Amino acid sequence: MDDKEKISEGEVKIKSPILSWLDNFWYHYKWHTIVACFLIVTITILSLQTCSKTSYDLHVIYAGPKEISRSSSDGGSEYVEMTKSLGRVVDDFDGDGEVNVNLLNLFVVNEEEKAALLKDKPQYEINEALVIEDTNTLKTTIVYGEHYLCFLSERLFKEYEATFNGAIFDSLDGFSQNGELEYASEEKTGVYLRSLAIKELPVLENLPEDTVVCVRALSEVSSVFDKAENEENHRRAIETVKNIFEYK
Repeated sequence: MDDKEKISEGEVKIKSPILSWLDNFWYHYKWHTIVACFLIVTITILSLQTCSKTSYDLHVIYAGPKEISRSSSDGGSEYVEMTKSLGRVVDDFDGDGEVNVNLLNLFVVNEEEKAALLKDKPQYEINEALVIEDTNTLKTTIVYGEHYLCFLSERLFKEYEATFNGAIFDSLDGFSQNGELEYASEEKTGVYLRSLAIKELPVLENLPEDTVVCVRALSEVSSVFDKAENEENHRRAIETVKNIFEYK
């Protein structure tokens, strides 16, 4: 029997040195390799997400009886149009050449406000689940959120003023040379949107006339969580509300 016959009959097995090395490597470093691959994939995904993440110049919150639609109509939704309107008074704080506004719109109404909405629009259907969810979101955001510039219904503004004994919002006294501002409180912590020129901008013109513009004050809570970031977001809100007051 020659060598060829031995090989064909399986009596002689030839194994590649590379395969032997791989078998040995996998035997000793299997879990090391799996963990390393997992980390590489995770880091790659996070890096891609970071690169594609929008850098916002300002975070703004609206809460009240106006539902701001996100569905497109005639080329743009109310949500998009409102962010564009707000963009007119927001600076390019991050210096990337663009002005991006992150708007958190919350539909928050009580029973009296629901009745008023249904009286004006009998066919209107109130999404009760949305109201509950947005009300809870507001309770958290108004204390812990990054949204310092606020557009609130008069009721919500006064309720939070009372709940926090006047310490929840900054005084806006002296922020403008415009003597025609209509303040929503004796402490001048809020200004009615109806007394500001920006009320004429798209979507802002459709907000209830008793909407109050205010700025959340920095608190002890904000100094615990990302103090530097909170201070910067607060500074941007202050600069923006000054722009709002001077907008013509």
